[in-house]
Amino acid sequence: MVQQSGVKSTGIKQIVRLKGILQKWQTVTFGSKSKETHADVSPSIRRVQTDTLIITIRQRELLQSRTGA
Repeated sequence: MVQQSGVKSTGIKQIVRLKGILQKWQTVTFGSKSKETHADVSPSIRRVQTDTLIITIRQRELLQSRTGA
């Protein structure tokens, strides 16, 4: 039981850390314009963002399935 809660907290910390890294990256990459429009974002950057979001969601689902939450 202790191991599962440790895995859960570690997984959540990793997700939170990844989210923070992505937000910083987006701020540096797009600046304040990213909030106004995404028309100037290249397709390759959009693909990276989408792939990262999918990975994050899958990791969260996997973590939840392991912990039974």
